Amino acid sequence: IVTSEAAEEVVEEVAESAAGRDLERFQNVIRHTPEEIDIAVATAASSRPGAVGAKALVPRAVLQEVPRADRGFVSVLEFGAGPNAPHAELFRREGFQNVTAYDLPASIRKGIHDPDALTRKYDVINASNVLNVQATKRMLTNTLSELRNSVKEEGFIIANFPLTPRKRAYEGIGTNKQQTDYLISKIKEQFNSVERITVKGSKDRNVFKISRPKALATGTGRI
Repeated sequence: IVTSEAAEEVVEEVAESAAGRDLERFQNVIRHTPEEIDIAVATAASSRPGAVGAKALVPRAVLQEVPRADRGFVSVLEFGAGPNAPHAELFRREGFQNVTAYDLPASIRKGIHDPDALTRKYDVINASNVLNVQATKRMLTNTLSELRNSVKEEGFIIANFPLTPRKRAYEGIGTNKQQTDYLISKIKEQFNSVERITVKGSKDRNVFKISRPKALATGTGRI
């Protein structure tokens, strides 16, 4: 688990590197506060075993949505990859040749993650157990902004919203349905399309295909 002190050091280091010509390069990296990073990392680490690996719903949905014949030509970002980026390795084994792993700055490991991943756009983004672990409503808005800025106009994002764990972004929002409706409303602020998809062999209805990013004015959808 990353401490607030460690997260602050990373933010300070990135901010210093962002001076001058590198400012644009790091604009997506420094938007989350150390407290938000702490909570998100700790919560993601507590996710149930089925959230990671070959049985996880989001990578299964990605494999379902992208035919094997197309995988050599499709770029994939594993967003919120975790320290070992297991889904990135899964995608490579399943025929994807252009796979990038990214996580919060405090979790990035050399040789596993690309710290510059958010400076490019991708055909497909895998966001497994990401939206549910947002520490604040502010962080949720900014994470959706990162996703919007990182997906191609004709591309899509696969994300889930498991019942547990869920963090402070959803505090005070009653039932599971009300929390899900809130999340969908936040997604629709930045994307023109969000649809539930059925993953073969699963009854979970909270797996979403998100596409058609909105062309928002500079600074919109970001706090």
